[in-house]
Amino acid sequence: DINVVADALKQFLRELPEPLLTYSLYDEFITASASEDHDERVYLIKKVIKKLPYCNYVLLKRIIEHFVIVTDFEATNHMYATNLAIVFGPTLLQ
Repeated sequence: DINVVADALKQFLRELPEPLLTYSLYDEFITASASEDHDERVYLIKKVIKKLPYCNYVLLKRIIEHFVIVTDFEATNHMYATNLAIVFGPTLLQ
């Protein structure tokens, strides 16, 4: 069941000793995501992502790759990027 897999991923991320995007980078992620200019926002977020510990970076990359596959089927599964952000965002960035 796909819901079991999604719940397992959310539980895994919640149980990490520190959020995937790290406490120390929280303010930088919030500031970067607040930029009103799309290109600048993307640039700033990429800049902060590069500061992640290597293991966090690799896991984030794999999760995003999976989310891209999920959104490829959004017409069927109704998991649009905004829905994924609502479901997983709070778990990734606490």
